Amino acid sequence: MGTLKVGHSIIVAAALNSVISDSVLFVSDRMVHILQNILNKQVAGLLPSVLGVLSNLSEHACNGWLIFYGFLRLIV
Repeated sequence: MGTLKVGHSIIVAAALNSVISDSVLFVSDRMVHILQNILNKQVAGLLPSVLGVLSNLSEHACNGWLIFYGFLRLIV
């Protein structure tokens, strides 16, 4: 009778361990998903400003090259 109780306790403990570990995995997966969404939104929010800065830099660089090329054409 004592062996049956010990065996039953081990089965219950194993089942509880499985449920707890599955719950922890689910919660950690959800937290990772939530953090990814937050980071994606922040990166997506920054993307237009980053693209705007790159666009301005490329425009200035292009204008600089055109001015330099025009200056060289005047000299040569």
